[in-house]
Amino acid sequence: PLKPSARIFLRMGSDSLNYYEYSAPLMPAAPIARPSASDAPLIWRPENNIDIKFADLTAIKQGRDSTNILITDSLTGGPIGSKYSVFGNPTLTRITFMSIGIENPAGSKKTIDSATIWVNELRLSDVDDSKGWAYSVSTSVKLADLGAMAFSYSEVDPNFHQLEARFGNRSTSRNWTFSTNLAFERFLPAEWTGTTLPFSFSHTEAISKPKYLPSSDIEVAKAAERQREIVIGKTGSVQAGNMEADRILFESQTLSTTDTYALPTFKISIPSENWVMRDFFNKLSYGFSYTKSLVRTPSIEYQKSWSWNGHLGYSYTTSPDNYFSPFAGFENVFLLGGLRDLRIYYPLQNISMNLNAARSQTHQRMRGQALESPASRGLSAQRSLSFSWKLTENGYLNLSGDYSVDIASTLVHLETNRFGRQRNFSSILGDLFFNDQLVSFGYDNSYNQNISVNTHPRIPEILDINKYLTLSARYSVSFRWQNNLQLGDLGKGTSWGNNISLSSDISLKQFVETWFPAKKTDETQAEQAPAQQAGRGRGHEEEENPPQQVPPAPQPATPLAPSHDSSATRD
Repeated sequence: PLKPSARIFLRMGSDSLNYYEYSAPLMPAAPIARPSASDAPLIWRPENNIDIKFADLTAIKQGRDSTNILITDSLTGGPIGSKYSVFGNPTLTRITFMSIGIENPAGSKKTIDSATIWVNELRLSDVDDSKGWAYSVSTSVKLADLGAMAFSYSEVDPNFHQLEARFGNRSTSRNWTFSTNLAFERFLPAEWTGTTLPFSFSHTEAISKPKYLPSSDIEVAKAAERQREIVIGKTGSVQAGNMEADRILFESQTLSTTDTYALPTFKISIPSENWVMRDFFNKLSYGFSYTKSLVRTPSIEYQKSWSWNGHLGYSYTTSPDNYFSPFAGFENVFLLGGLRDLRIYYPLQNISMNLNAARSQTHQRMRGQALESPASRGLSAQRSLSFSWKLTENGYLNLSGDYSVDIASTLVHLETNRFGRQRNFSSILGDLFFNDQLVSFGYDNSYNQNISVNTHPRIPEILDINKYLTLSARYSVSFRWQNNLQLGDLGKGTSWGNNISLSSDISLKQFVETWFPAKKTDETQAEQAPAQQAGRGRGHEEEENPPQQVPPAPQPATPLAPSHDSSATRD
């Protein structure tokens, strides 16, 4: 009988340092002088058929100690002596070369100097054509005026993909969200009008279970089963093997959960006529939110984060009647009659102050590390002041303006002591209030200041130009200062910029109505009257013999009201 005298190998991968290999003994064809169709099994021997199961081929990468050596594993169910091998870190999604060759068996005394190999019908079979699916559901419930609740859930399997995509994301994804909003001010008496006490809560959870190990073509289930067999073979403990398989399944997943509690913007309006309550306390606004999250990925064992944001604001708008008219009684005085409607405003029209504070921390540990990574901390504050004013109205210049300033600062240095250890929050508050000053905002790292002046000049009433032409001008300037504390003096910088704009509007409608007024109503009716006398024949009998009209009653000799003249009305 014929015996194998060489081995055939098939290699495929991205390059010569990253490839998969299949090898098996090569059975030579029978030496038949005049072969016929019935001799095909003797020429194309079934032992030389190459059948590669990719799931088994890629699974041998699991459990390797190094990627720099060739790992070989016997092929179960294949020809006797067939093997799978892997070198480097290949993946089936990046196959750029394929090679076929023969080699002399190791330790063989008889070698082959030359040979011819015929390869036929290289093809893929049993392709994974599983259908993908995805679905989502959502619902919401409204609790009258008290609030609302909402819930949504979605799931996508590994094979689902968009029409324009060739493959899915190769992972099972589940996401669900629950949220609620409540308005607690509905429980207060009607006298507390203006009070707002909103509350919101949301929980979001997302989990992804990949079909393949991250950045690999190894199926997670195959890798877990192979690792289980390796551990059982080394330790002889089935329990240890099952624990190792569960670990692989658990670490391949990505989980993210987030909880948010918020009082977005609430105000308390106490029914009182006391000016302190009415003009100060009732004008205050507050806000607070707290968020915590947990994340784990194949590379991160855990990442715990939390943050909160607080807001305190004050806004006051003065009455629009806070003005005086110095020329109200000079309608008939030369040069002052045009200023009879001049208004001079003495207080600011609007003033707003805001204070925001934020604090956050993130703790994480990477897989394979015994200690946590250095914590990420944040503590900052931001103050802002803005006001707007209008100096004059119905005058010649009509000046108005705006001013705003924003200051940002960091207090992260208060988070740790001199040894780098976390301080408790009460100690941090002790350094913030009543220490060197009433309130300490730490180190300022940003200033932004903006000033603008506007004018709408009044055009003199010459030839009615003021009716169809208006002018406006604006000048604005901004100043900025930045201080990057990590860079020292190199992190400090200033800049400024200004803008001047002039604009004018022309009303063509007013221009036409002023210089080309519409005809009077009486004249229009007089022109249209002759056109209504016409007609001959039967169809116009009613027009030829119109009914007699009662003459209008005589009117007293008084001047006509100007409303009948459309042009005068427009003037």
